[in-house]
Amino acid sequence: MYERQLLGRDGIRMVESVLIHHMQTIRNIEFFNDPEGGVMVRDTEGVHTYQPEDKMLTGALFTRIETEYPKVFKALAEIYRKSRANVNYYRFLICHRFIRCNFGRLDNRQDIDGMGRFTFEDVSCPIKGECKYAGIICSPEFDTRLTERQKEVMKLYMEGMGDEEIADMLYISPETVRTTKRDAFRKAEVHSLAEFAIQYKDKL
Repeated sequence: MYERQLLGRDGIRMVESVLIHHMQTIRNIEFFNDPEGGVMVRDTEGVHTYQPEDKMLTGALFTRIETEYPKVFKALAEIYRKSRANVNYYRFLICHRFIRCNFGRLDNRQDIDGMGRFTFEDVSCPIKGECKYAGIICSPEFDTRLTERQKEVMKLYMEGMGDEEIADMLYISPETVRTTKRDAFRKAEVHSLAEFAIQYKDKL
């Protein structure tokens, strides 16, 4: 709360617009593994090798892994704990491993579609039968629990408030409000506020 007071309303919205832009970087993407152990990225700009310099992609993907796949994040954080001092490289290593284990095959179906949804693949792995992380890092379990911010926003929607009203009340941008609602819908596997209200009545 103190940081919010220091930034002010305009500062908070500027920061959140940057975060939204980061999240929009993980749409319409196909990943595939190369024979040398690297990861290739095919997006709207072409094909390139995924590397530590891809900070926007790494930041957006890291956030998704941390919030939506906590068991994966816990395992990867432990594997790469010795690299934590170098934050950017640490995040890159986590994302690199996540991609290799879940999106490694080149095909015509995007691994991350235009809505930002993940399509996991059964990636060939020489140690799959003996890897202690099988079923944790690969084919990960999606966390369907709503975050506190998602609960907060959705409760206000269910009370009849609109995007602008919620944004003003919570000191966030209207786009962040809409993005939060979209993420909550994805977790609840619904497509409308009416469906969400039925499923989460008296639960928020």
